[in-house]
Amino acid sequence: MASHQVWDYFKNKITKSDLLVTLEGCIGMAGSRQLITFIDLAEQLPTPDEIIEDAEGAIVPESPPAMCITVMSALTWVDSSPKLGAWFTYLKRLPTENQAMFVLQAKEKRELAKIMYTHKEFGAWCKTNSHLFGV
Repeated sequence: MASHQVWDYFKNKITKSDLLVTLEGCIGMAGSRQLITFIDLAEQLPTPDEIIEDAEGAIVPESPPAMCITVMSALTWVDSSPKLGAWFTYLKRLPTENQAMFVLQAKEKRELAKIMYTHKEFGAWCKTNSHLFGV
């Protein structure tokens, strides 16, 4: 039942306040609040395709948790030089802490690190952000 209400919301058949009320009836107040929080977070996340196709125009999350999810998810889909170029263009739009989080995690992934260490965008990022690593 709750699934139908969520789909109606995403198809713009009901408003968010309507969704909250119907979810409260389906799964209770605590469950509805948790699901709405999850939906709010999910709505802030850009898809990999959005970032690859328009790195400068893709949405940037407003909340720190959504920023972290966006960064960590990139570790799973950035697997080529063109994707890394688009990702670094996008990544520069996030706070420096999130940028450093990606770099530190990416260096632990052998195949991604190989691509990253030889990419010009990463080199430019390192020059700009050398202060982060005591260099």
